This record gives sequence, structure tokens and C-alpha cells, in this order.
Amino acid sequence: DLIYSLITKNNFKSCLEIGIFTGSTALYIAAAIAPRKGRATSICLDEEDVVIRGQALLKSEGYAEFHRVIRQNGNIALPELFASGEQYDFVFVDGWKTFDHLVFELYLINQMLECGGVVAFDDSHMPSVRKAIKFLKSYYGYEEIEYTDYNQSLRLRLFHCLIYRSIHRPYRALKKTLKTDEQPPFQDMTFHRKV
Repeated sequence: DLIYSLITKNNFKSCLEIGIFTGSTALYIAAAIAPRKGRATSICLDEEDVVIRGQALLKSEGYAEFHRVIRQNGNIALPELFASGEQYDFVFVDGWKTFDHLVFELYLINQMLECGGVVAFDDSHMPSVRKAIKFLKSYYGYEEIEYTDYNQSLRLRLFHCLIYRSIHRPYRALKKTLKTDEQPPFQDMTFHRKV
């Protein structure tokens, strides 16, 4: 619901997803961009039968034309997308979640994400994901969205705390507030001393 709300309220139309699995998130994304004839790209290395099931779900709901799948590891596909000049206004990160892999992907995602765009994370209760989010906020100037603006109530927040037995959100979303060339790492190689 958060993904659908983020995309529709901000009129996003060019979306990237890392990980597709059964296609449920891709379906939310495609449904949100379809009225604006947008485009969703999913990068994944999931098993063939699972990806086929995800693609069949999108096709059965009439959204296949708005979606494409790239069957590669993100650390191969993202540099290729970046080199080809791809730009996105929404990115959902739900792939491999080791810190090194995440930060490598985020370096490229940051450069492909339009200013004002949003990057959302699944499994943000995991330490590696929380650390990657801190990295984006500290060094690249990303700001956490106001969740209540997107139908994320306090009641839902309490429900997540009980279900996950954690004070950390199971998913989070951050807005890119600075153009890439205005971000500290792209301005000064000693940027880390100021943070």
C-alpha cells in the first residue's frame, strides 16, 4: 500500500525494483504507473519458475506491457542501466541485503534517481539495511518521508512493532533532496569530515 501511495501521490512513472520473486510488489508498481503509461523494471536472480509466476501475475492483471524483467545480479545490471542513461523517480530495494552489496547498488541508484524521487527499502529492520539508510541520509542528504502522508497510521506502526518484535520499521522510504552533483560526495573528496 505504501508503494502504491508513494507512486500515485507523486505521479511517478519510471520505476525500478531490485528483486521480483512472486511479482506482488511489481504488480503494485505497475498498477500505480499504468494510468500515466509509465514503465517498471525489475532486476532479479530469483529461480526461473518463481519469476515466470510473477510475470504471469502481471499478465493476468493486464499490466505486462508496463513491466520488464532483467535476469541479472544487481551488481551487473545496475552499472549497465546507469551507463545507458536510465533515470528513475522511484526505486524499491528488496534484493541482496549485505551492506557492501547494498552500498554498491545505492551508489548507482542515487545517480539514476531524479531529485525529488524516492527510494524505498524492504526489511529495513535488518542491521545492514539500517546502516545503508544511514549512509544515504548522512552523506547524500536523503530525508525520510512523512509516513502519515501516505496512509501509514500510528496504529499500523504499533502493529508492525508487535509483529516484528522490533522498534525498527519493516520498510522505510527516503526522498532525494539534492541533485547528484550537489551532494557532498560529488563536491569534495573530504566530505566525510563534515558529516
